[in-house]
Amino acid sequence: MGRLGNNSNTKKPEVVSSVRKNVKAIAEKLKCVPQEELLQLKSIQSVLSALGHESHLDEQVDNDGCRSGSTENNSSIDKSQECTTSTTTDDQPSESGIITPLWQKFELGFILRILENLWKTLQKYFLPKKPSKSNAFGLFFLILACIFYFELHTSSGFTRLWLKWENVDLGSVECTIESPHLAMEIFRPPVPCIFCQNVKSADRVENISPAEFERRYAYTGRPVVITDAMVNWTATSSFSFSFFKSIYAEGSRSLEHQGEDCLFFPYVTEFRSLAEVFNMSEARSNQPWYIGWSNCDAETSHILRQHYQRPYFLPDTAESTHADWIFMGTPGYGAHMHIDHVINPSWQAQITGKKRWFLLPPPECYWSCQSFEVDVLPGEIIVLDTNKWYHQTLILPGEMSITIGSEYD
Repeated sequence: MGRLGNNSNTKKPEVVSSVRKNVKAIAEKLKCVPQEELLQLKSIQSVLSALGHESHLDEQVDNDGCRSGSTENNSSIDKSQECTTSTTTDDQPSESGIITPLWQKFELGFILRILENLWKTLQKYFLPKKPSKSNAFGLFFLILACIFYFELHTSSGFTRLWLKWENVDLGSVECTIESPHLAMEIFRPPVPCIFCQNVKSADRVENISPAEFERRYAYTGRPVVITDAMVNWTATSSFSFSFFKSIYAEGSRSLEHQGEDCLFFPYVTEFRSLAEVFNMSEARSNQPWYIGWSNCDAETSHILRQHYQRPYFLPDTAESTHADWIFMGTPGYGAHMHIDHVINPSWQAQITGKKRWFLLPPPECYWSCQSFEVDVLPGEIIVLDTNKWYHQTLILPGEMSITIGSEYD
């Protein structure tokens, strides 16, 4: 074994010297190859073809497996002669039909290096060979931080990033920063499941006293539909699309006060404000749509409350909030599955149309509670704790749905 080691050591300097001479000769020839041709080289065969080194493949190989070509002769070849013997793009067809510009190649390489460094960082700090829980949580919160930093949790935030957000007025984008719903969903505190246990449907009651309502439904989280809730209400005959269009006419006080303090929910429509809703074309009005908004103007509230009163069944000590919530839309549409991040339970009066509610318990109560549906008809009020029950709505076939409601404490 000692003799074999000595022989390999004596040959090593010769091999290194031979390799150096070959590399030097190849480097000289590369200077003569046109730039466009270099960009097309994708394999060793194409490199050798461009350099005129096909004959080197047939050279003898020494005992160590290294090629011992006559590098002395290569080094003595005139540089101009090398350039004339190299293959051009006219002599040999391109392996690639597309020649990438040099600036694009540099930009791509620069991006790849950034991604490679990022991947190495992730591997070093978050993806070890033996991952731990802390690494997993760290990676999760890193991704979450990126989502919220670029506001990708909102459709407007994603659009701004896609279309270069420096061209978008931040003040004109509603609720991209003020309402991080994804974070609120993730960090929502769990609730005791006693409110939904043994609840398989929503009760339908009538002529219920405030005391009985308070004892059974007001603060228990149990959904209920009051079927005779709108006795003596004129809203059932007054509220319509035209009625609200007259209130929120262009230049009206109601529309001017529909600003930052009031919320507008376009859902899956393209509308960006109430002004667009009440000025839609006839063709657009014949297509499905569903929207919601909160009224914050005192004069508008005075007009609306001339047509409806405080529900008779609410406890005497309960106070409704000042904001009116109005939801309006055509059959086939409704609100997506969600939960309202509010403190108090709420009531919603079905003025016109019919609406189906899909109620789901929170995830922590999936094993002890059931999901169910409930239909609310014109003239009925549904009472629901929307901070506990996940809910989705669907307007049933028939006339346009118009609802109004509020929270109570």
